[in-house]
Formats: sequence, C-alpha cells, structure tokens
Amino acid sequence: MLIINTKALQFACLLCAAVFSISCSAENRSVNEVEAAVSCLRDIPLEGESPEKWRKYFVCFPSSFDFFNSIFGSRGKSGSEVFGPLYQTSPEHILVRLPKTRTYVGDDAFIKKLVDLGVGATWGADAPNHLRRLITQEMDKSPEAYLSYLSKKNRAEITNFWRFIYDSPTGVAPKNEYCVDAQSLAACQVLMDMLSQS
Repeated sequence: MLIINTKALQFACLLCAAVFSISCSAENRSVNEVEAAVSCLRDIPLEGESPEKWRKYFVCFPSSFDFFNSIFGSRGKSGSEVFGPLYQTSPEHILVRLPKTRTYVGDDAFIKKLVDLGVGATWGADAPNHLRRLITQEMDKSPEAYLSYLSKKNRAEITNFWRFIYDSPTGVAPKNEYCVDAQSLAACQVLMDMLSQS
C-alpha cells in the first residue's frame, strides 16, 4: 500500500493548483476553480483506472466543506436553491469513489481529508448527509485514528465536527459511542462537555 505523507500531499495539492488553477486554501471559490475541480473529478471512471488516477482524484476532491458544498451540495432556500454541478452524482462520488482512494493514498491522508471536511461542515440533506454517513462508517472502523487527528484541532473545530456528526432536523443529540475507551483525548473531552450540556 502506498502512503502519501503530508509533504507529498501538499506538493500534490500545489501541483493540482498549478495545473487546474485550483486554490487549495481559498474559502471562496471562483467559477473557474469549481469547473476545474469538477472536470478533474469527472475524469476518473468508476472502475479500471490506475493508482495514479485515483491519487489524482483524491487530490482534486475538496478538502474544505465550503468547496465540497459548491461542487456537491445546494445553497439557498427551498424553491430557489442552486445546486452544485455534481449534485446529482454526489452519492457515487462521496460514498463510492472517495472511499476507493484510501487504498492509493493511505490511511493518514484519507482520515485527514474526512476530518477536515467534517470540521467545517454543517448538516443538510443529500451531499452533507452522504459525507456524514461516510465519516461515521469510517470512524466505526478505526475510531482511535480519527479521534487522534481530530484532537489536534482547536476546541471550536472539534465542537463543530461533533455537531455535524450528531446534528439532525430535530437538533443536535450527541452520543458517547466513539469515546468509550478514549476519554482523555481532546476530541472526547469536548464531546463530554457537549453531553453534559444537553
């Protein structure tokens, strides 16, 4: 299994930015940036591609929730919503293609991307809900790895992550399912505080 370290991932992001004019850190995405990312994401067929293509797909997949939502989500009020260019195919991209990249980029890079997406996320139907489903499915497999990375974030980011995971149309209802054996981690301490206030 190939593992991409942080410096390699940053280099890949810079390369992607140079080739596709995609800013890796900008919060506001121009139409050209979204179009370039969409083109890159559509370029990878579901089966039969090389490891290099899947690594490219991983790099092109958004790392911030705002960018993610501009590609896969919807904005605006019911009746006047604006849908991202990959809104219709978001389940395939989020629940099928993105998890496949884990094999080619390694656990650390994959976990980082999911936590970073979750830290900035807000719950909503469709794409955000698919993202939450993917994050919880993956956290169920190795909660310690996710909690360890999440614990490196600041308190506000950790709180937002847990809100995203436990939010619903009826409100936030945190649970202790991930922190039973990891109470000392910062991510779990924030969750315990949320539980005591609910």
